[in-house]
Amino acid sequence: MNNEDSISPSLQPLFYWLKKHFNIHRFLWLLAFVVFIIAWNRGLALLYGVFSLTLGILCLSYIYPILFLRNVSVKRKQKTAGKVGGTLKLEYEIKANHKLLYIDLCEKIPFNISEPSLHYFLPRVTKNHKFEVHVACELRGQFTLNELSLESSYPFGIYSRRKEVNTEQDIVLVLPKTFPIQQFNFFLNSRQGSSGDIQSSQSGIYNEFSGLREYRYGDGLKHIHWGATARHQELMIKEYESYDKPMILIVLDQHKDSDIGKLPETTFEYAIQITASIIEYAIENQIGVTVFGMGEKKTRFSVMHGSLRSRDYLEKLAVIKADGEFDYKEVIDQAVTEFENVNTIMTFMNRTAKRKRTSQIIKEHYYHIDIDMVDQSFVFPLQDFSVLKGKRAGNKVTWSVRNNDNLETLFRQ
Repeated sequence: MNNEDSISPSLQPLFYWLKKHFNIHRFLWLLAFVVFIIAWNRGLALLYGVFSLTLGILCLSYIYPILFLRNVSVKRKQKTAGKVGGTLKLEYEIKANHKLLYIDLCEKIPFNISEPSLHYFLPRVTKNHKFEVHVACELRGQFTLNELSLESSYPFGIYSRRKEVNTEQDIVLVLPKTFPIQQFNFFLNSRQGSSGDIQSSQSGIYNEFSGLREYRYGDGLKHIHWGATARHQELMIKEYESYDKPMILIVLDQHKDSDIGKLPETTFEYAIQITASIIEYAIENQIGVTVFGMGEKKTRFSVMHGSLRSRDYLEKLAVIKADGEFDYKEVIDQAVTEFENVNTIMTFMNRTAKRKRTSQIIKEHYYHIDIDMVDQSFVFPLQDFSVLKGKRAGNKVTWSVRNNDNLETLFRQ
């Protein structure tokens, strides 16, 4: 039982008032005043000594922290990339013209919900002191770190002095969480492209030039475009599209009313996590992926066959928000119109939304992966909801996703 629960209800208002307004240094001031009055009335030298000692302790408690935090500067540096579910390493460097004792470094951490403030205690700080702190990442996105302070209560811990420290603003990018995909058996059909080429999941060769990009480590030299290299004065690589490899179009629902739940467990965050994981799998298995969405800013980027780095695409996903007002069916129709060279479409639809019929174009020409977001499970996580595990209807397969589901098992069925 909590000690506060044992207090009489009639005395609780007084207890909370004392707890809020009464602390050790105010108690010492009161003690010093009482001792001085008694000593002045009684003429007792011993009480004058107690008064002087108490007053000296109070003065030192106020003066020392102020002197300690003079001419102190702090530099912050991000040492590792952040990813939801992992940690981000920050390096701090404290510079002072004297030694510091019992310093508490405080900073607001906007990407950590459970512990939004960092408090790191340093019992001893040299004149040029470096140390590293690991901070848990719970939210994806781009964040600014700029509110930093140092706090000292040396030497007696009676009075604490806080000093705001001016530091350079650091932009921290936290990537979305991913999970390993062991198999992705959704590309089970093939279809004939508009030019007569068969698109399927079987491996094949490059057969159509699609554009140029900068050289990346690991690219084959046989694909260097020497003319473009001469013009740009840097290595340029020819990119190709293959009609005999799967191409998947992922359409995100960025409508602000479709994001159900409380951060970091929301329907849109789950959709981003699934998308990020598919991108990592696609790069490893030479699958082309295009991501499309309509928020305040249009989301549109492609992972081409032969891409080597997933981080570039995860960085794009990190800053996407559910802040749009576009109807999801209209977004799907626009995506289908813009991207005709895909053979598979993945959509995310909230179960309780007023679902409109799937576009006839998708039914006739695409393999459709329908991710059924059980949005009510993000509001009532303890309730039991029915799920669809790979239900097939023609060229459409439906998978349900609930709050707290192990997404890694979603692609093992």
